[in-house]
Amino acid sequence: MLQRLMDSNKVSNLRFSLTDVLIVIAVVVYILYWSYLSIYRIITFQAGVFDLGSMSQDFYLVFHGSSPYNLLMGFLNRDIMILFSPLYFTHSLFAIVITQTIFLGATG
Repeated sequence: MLQRLMDSNKVSNLRFSLTDVLIVIAVVVYILYWSYLSIYRIITFQAGVFDLGSMSQDFYLVFHGSSPYNLLMGFLNRDIMILFSPLYFTHSLFAIVITQTIFLGATG
């Protein structure tokens, strides 16, 4: 089956330009750099209450059925918070900041 896919014209016409490759490399470098920087700030205790504390409170409130209100951003989209609230209960701040960086890199 794999050989049949490789022999088809659709796969042979699939080519990437240099620009496409450079964009993918730039996004990967962005994600790796900012993930490292975020984790470094957490490990060295340079992350403040506005970095992690307010979002932790919002995740907690959403998970327990309350509507979050963040002083910096106003009312947050509850559906998005519900989607990411399981990350909060992994007790890993690293998972939260890496996921955030991946989404920022993918949408930027």
